[in-house]
Amino acid sequence: MKYLSILVGLVFIISCAQTPKHEKIRKGKGTPAWIYSAQEGCEDDELCASGEGQDFKESDLHAKNSLSAIFETKITSNFLFSKEDFSGEEQSKMREYVNDEINQEVEYILKGVTIKDRYQMDNLSFSLATLHKPTAIKLITEELEKIDDEMSHLFYLKKKIYIKKLYILFNKREILNEKLILLDGAGVKARVTPVQIDGLRYTKKGSSKIFIEADKDFPRVLRLKITEYMTSLGYSLSPDRTGDYLIRLKSKAKE
Repeated sequence: MKYLSILVGLVFIISCAQTPKHEKIRKGKGTPAWIYSAQEGCEDDELCASGEGQDFKESDLHAKNSLSAIFETKITSNFLFSKEDFSGEEQSKMREYVNDEINQEVEYILKGVTIKDRYQMDNLSFSLATLHKPTAIKLITEELEKIDDEMSHLFYLKKKIYIKKLYILFNKREILNEKLILLDGAGVKARVTPVQIDGLRYTKKGSSKIFIEADKDFPRVLRLKITEYMTSLGYSLSPDRTGDYLIRLKSKAKE
């Protein structure tokens, strides 16, 4: 078993060290058009960006960064939520959570970026980075389907405690959908809308106010984790015992 693991590792290192056959390195006259307009060097099923540097290592990095910038996410005032249900701190945490989730998704998609072409001129190096659109579209579409399935299920339950979770999922899917529109020009329509989510505020089912009471010896970190989990489900915290639910936290040390 050890021998097999070492062999696989060596094969991986060797394969990474080799320059992919589809990459080109050109010099001299005949400057490629993609240096000035990246898409000129790409097919219809590719999204491209170019970059330059003192060597190919630097130009490769700049080209990939330029392609990544196309997918950059900025969560601004168009972030949707029900202001009546969430405090300023909760809204901020929601934005931060969605931003982290989107960055992870985009990072995974951009692992598919490759260097398609290279050119050298006047001691400068140029690289053309490309992303295969159909592959990226498939990944984003699959994630949107998962989000829509989860939202449909939570909305079907018709409980106010899921309002926060639904808004988080909706904002995440809308930002991902923007990336999809960038690639296919169409995107996917949401099954559950903000109007429907907001309507849950008036349902007679469920409740959203909780008061968390902990023993003085209860671990603070654990209490924060429990609080975070409950608020992620859509509950809002009550400042006193007037909330709809009371949660008592007790702990016991045991060898």
